[in-house]
Amino acid sequence: MQTSAKAEAYESALKPWMAVYENCPASSKNIFIYGPRIFKALYEATTDEAKKKEYLDKTMEIYDTRIKYFGEDDAKGSILAYKAYDYMELMG
Repeated sequence: MQTSAKAEAYESALKPWMAVYENCPASSKNIFIYGPRIFKALYEATTDEAKKKEYLDKTMEIYDTRIKYFGEDDAKGSILAYKAYDYMELMG
């Protein structure tokens, strides 16, 4: 997952990322660093409005889940700032 995401091969990164996010989200903070990148890229790549909404919602969920599992490690305000920035960027 991380290799594909670093290479910006987001389609191939999605399936392994989802498996880790759903089954062991507390295993690594990287899940929450690469997740928004994946879903923002998918958002930008599609013209389907329903998919765009799905990708936006997932991006926002990832930040909330990051606070749940890593809120003590990272400044909650910083995570919320990234969330707000991504929302504004995607919604234009």
